[in-house]
Amino acid sequence: MNSTNLHHLCDVEYEVWPNPKLIPDAQGRLWDALRRKWVVGTPEEYVRQHFLRRAILEAHYPPEVIAVERGLSVHGQPKRFDAVVFHQGKPWMLVECKAPHIPLNDAVCVQWMRYNLPLEAPWGWLTNGVTDRFFAADGRELPPVLPAFGTFAL
Repeated sequence: MNSTNLHHLCDVEYEVWPNPKLIPDAQGRLWDALRRKWVVGTPEEYVRQHFLRRAILEAHYPPEVIAVERGLSVHGQPKRFDAVVFHQGKPWMLVECKAPHIPLNDAVCVQWMRYNLPLEAPWGWLTNGVTDRFFAADGRELPPVLPAFGTFAL
């Protein structure tokens, strides 16, 4: 099998990671090549890994500009975002992942808006692996198609 180097993050076999079927190991964990570690294979983690695969392999977002599950402070409260895509060192897209059984309703949108207050990312992506929602920070909902990396106007 050919190995593909994802911008020096790690050597991975294309057929194994990102693994389209997201097959867990014997302990139910998934390999996260961006974080370089095994993570618990929760329903939300499957959705997050699916988004990362799409962003990197289909939309061609550079892996080195994606931060996964990092802390931030929202009104003095510690929170964790699912993923942020950076462009020129600034947040460009804040991604919120939910388990497939959780609908992407107004409460999820409000959570995204709260998390985006300190980040000020111009784009928001919500996904539960079944449904995707894409919108601008000003609240306009757009067709759920991942924009070209670095795009600021659609």
